[in-house]
Amino acid sequence: MTFREIGSLQLATLVDSLPLSEDWVHEIKYDGYRTLCRKDKKSIQLVTRGGLDWSKKYQSILKECEKLPVDSIVMDGEIVWLDNQGHSSFQGLQNALEAHRDGQLIYYVFDLLFLNGFDIRNFPLIERKKLLEQVIQKTKSQKIIYSSHWNEDGASVFKSACDNKLEGIISKNIHGQYLSGRGKNWLKIKCKNVQEFVIGGYTLQKNGASLGAVLLGAHNEKGEFQYLGKVGTGFNNKTSTNLLKNLKTLQIIKSPFEVKSPKGEKQLWVKPTLVANIEFAAWTEDKILRHAAFKELRKDKKASEVILELPVKKTVLRKKIKTTSEISSPDKVLYPEDQITKQDLLDYYKAIEKWIIPYLRDRPLALLRCPAGYDHTCFFQKHAETNEEGIKSQNIVSKLKEKKEQVLYIDSMKGLRELVQLGTLEIHVRGGDYQHIDFANQIVFDFDPDEGMSFEKVKSAAFELKALLEKLKLKSFIKVSGGKGVHVQVPVSPKYDWDEIKEFAKKICEQMESTHPEKYTTTVSKAKRKGKIFLDYLRNGYGATAIAPYSVRAREHAPVALPITWAEAKKLKSAHSYTLKEVPKLLKKRSDPWKGYLKLKQKIKVLDDFRKHKKR
Repeated sequence: MTFREIGSLQLATLVDSLPLSEDWVHEIKYDGYRTLCRKDKKSIQLVTRGGLDWSKKYQSILKECEKLPVDSIVMDGEIVWLDNQGHSSFQGLQNALEAHRDGQLIYYVFDLLFLNGFDIRNFPLIERKKLLEQVIQKTKSQKIIYSSHWNEDGASVFKSACDNKLEGIISKNIHGQYLSGRGKNWLKIKCKNVQEFVIGGYTLQKNGASLGAVLLGAHNEKGEFQYLGKVGTGFNNKTSTNLLKNLKTLQIIKSPFEVKSPKGEKQLWVKPTLVANIEFAAWTEDKILRHAAFKELRKDKKASEVILELPVKKTVLRKKIKTTSEISSPDKVLYPEDQITKQDLLDYYKAIEKWIIPYLRDRPLALLRCPAGYDHTCFFQKHAETNEEGIKSQNIVSKLKEKKEQVLYIDSMKGLRELVQLGTLEIHVRGGDYQHIDFANQIVFDFDPDEGMSFEKVKSAAFELKALLEKLKLKSFIKVSGGKGVHVQVPVSPKYDWDEIKEFAKKICEQMESTHPEKYTTTVSKAKRKGKIFLDYLRNGYGATAIAPYSVRAREHAPVALPITWAEAKKLKSAHSYTLKEVPKLLKKRSDPWKGYLKLKQKIKVLDDFRKHKKR
């Protein structure tokens, strides 16, 4: 990803009071240079808020970024200089950079935008921070520090920050996405009034040779450059001399201020390009700074980005919000065409709990997570990356494959609820349980038709397989995939390893292909699937998964992978006929179409005979 694709950074809105809701966390506000770190394999960049590449200025930080244990990442943070009391000092930062002493700098990171190729800006803040913390912990750097947050009452966090002479705090909504620009999901409150302003002019002292004051402005809500007052204190001799030299090179004839431009003959106008940090006591009713003092220039910010920031009254947030939902963001829309929400998904799984849990219990899972909805970024999670309550992890050792891994599984409604909380839209399961990791207890045949093929041909193929399996004295079961095709599943005794089961499934599919080469193919290449049904036997290898019975799919209208009877299959018109809204009502009226599936432990005679032959 490029910085152009990333867009502008998320910014905080200045407020006059803090949110007290449980939906907010609070972080320290640092006084440094806002910086994005982008790592793509061996390429690393450190870029300012204004888009300037300052990698060369931050050589010590750049070197630490090489330790990040990921292929690619984009993270947001602030580079600061700390004094002996651990306080960030902007003047100390500027002095360190001017003296090329970047070894004294620290990079506090507080947000994660991309990770290993996945755009996670749509994830809730609290999930992005969990992933970021894991990455930073593994990095073990003394110069890249994870910026912690506090869940407690913001007022106490703010008081503590001010008592310790810090700049202030940032409060962030835990459910918020990472959105470019200034918004209401990030709020800032300062211990003292310090803001950025643009210099639009200046005056000289009576001697006509020294800097008297600088005239300040910012862009109002209409985008107009508005005069906001002047500042004539805070300069030392060196600062005053250097600043005056800069201002003289920028001198223009007309005032750049479009609103409330000061009048008189003493003002000298400049191109509004220099950004200054100004500390002040308060605002007048006419929006003019009172008792202002110059602090320093900001070289990392563009003048066009400096806006008039007046504290927004956040009284609406002062009331403690209580929530009765079991999950965060219950109103989050996951399927926009039907306005199906996160709460609707949880309600679905509650309604069909007794139907789905038996097919998930103890089976290693692969989760397709789409926190922002099926039509946004989705990604698979197969291994334990969370300590969420209800989701269990197990360390397993495969003797067959000589490998160790950690797998996820669930066995209760609590686990299902946590899957919904994580934005899981599809639940995929392996063909065996974690206690017998080297052996399968089911075979899955996936019928995947080429685009435009009729569903009648898919059903015909499934019934053809059913007949073939019956000749081998194997009972089969059918489910609609919720996509284009169907799955035919065969429960077996957990005595056959994955290589045996995969080879058996392959031979069955190849037999169907050889009998009707015009209808079927076992070739993975899509170019060779034209007008044919792909007989997918690959779901039977070690670590492979298939969509779980009763799982919702990440497709339009939230279709369900539903077990049905062979009799129902004859009348079925499509593989996505059943949706999240319809299935709970349907299950109340029917008996189990897969009755006996979980207890059936069928033996495969051809495999048993082959084993006997090998022993001779």
